[in-house]
Amino acid sequence: MDIPVPAYPAIGAIIAATIAGGISFLVAVLSKDHKTSEFRQAWIDGLRSDIVELVSEFLVITGMIRVMTNHGKALNEIFEHFAYKDEHFSKWEMANARIKLRLNPQEHQKLLAAVGALMTYAASEQLKDAKAGDALVDGLINESQVVLKRERKRVKSGEPVFIATKVVSLLIMVAAMSLCVAYLKGYWHE
Repeated sequence: MDIPVPAYPAIGAIIAATIAGGISFLVAVLSKDHKTSEFRQAWIDGLRSDIVELVSEFLVITGMIRVMTNHGKALNEIFEHFAYKDEHFSKWEMANARIKLRLNPQEHQKLLAAVGALMTYAASEQLKDAKAGDALVDGLINESQVVLKRERKRVKSGEPVFIATKVVSLLIMVAAMSLCVAYLKGYWHE
């Protein structure tokens, strides 16, 4: 099929508009994925901060409870004091709530269980066993490191659309180069 010469500019304009639209779409997708990665990094930083606060307040509270019980105070009296008057208890509860709100119950079951175990321990008679508390803290930290590492890998590798875009772009580039080489080889042989 012969294309009339006057149609060349129109065809060129259509091809240029198609390429510009494709580039515009690609830029929009990549900028959205970049923003998603920024939000994911902020989530990682916030979760890390909340876990640090939860653990540090837990250690302060349990240490104070142990000292008070060693001085003869009853646990129910101590718990009542903490529940209504103590700044550490308030910060501890807030960190606990922020962690639970950040986590997905299906995806982060083990980390939520570690947080729950720490909270249960703090409200029990087990408080006298410091080694059990330390083991729970270690378990929480270990599980949080697993979650944080997985999320950092997601940030590093990029969002799924970004990964797919890279693969498709590479395939298009290889195909275009192959067609160009094939054309040039055929052209030079004639």
